[in-house]
Amino acid sequence: MSVFRHLFLGVALCALLACGGSGPKPTSQLTAATAALRAAEEVGAPDEPKAALYLKMSKDGIANAELLMENDENDKAKRVLERAKADAELAIVLTRSAAKRAEADDTIRRVNALDDQDE
Repeated sequence: MSVFRHLFLGVALCALLACGGSGPKPTSQLTAATAALRAAEEVGAPDEPKAALYLKMSKDGIANAELLMENDENDKAKRVLERAKADAELAIVLTRSAAKRAEADDTIRRVNALDDQDE
């Protein structure tokens, strides 16, 4: 083989390896991230300002991952979906935390009102 043929084969091989993202489509990660997003919406994340931010980040991540999957960048899509799922889960925690905080504040107000009545 000539030097040019070796060089051509080497460049072709490098080009194939550099494409990356040729792993399997991260469909299970897409399903998990989408389920977490729906759960966040159901617990009221859109109505809680801090949670709404992470909800939007999750939606954007899922949309970005779908585009990456269309372009066969599956490894990168998998990482983006893992982050999107984490963002949705954080939105759930923030929403529940805000609800518990409001419940505690309400209880404190009622206790204070009872104390005021006794005086």
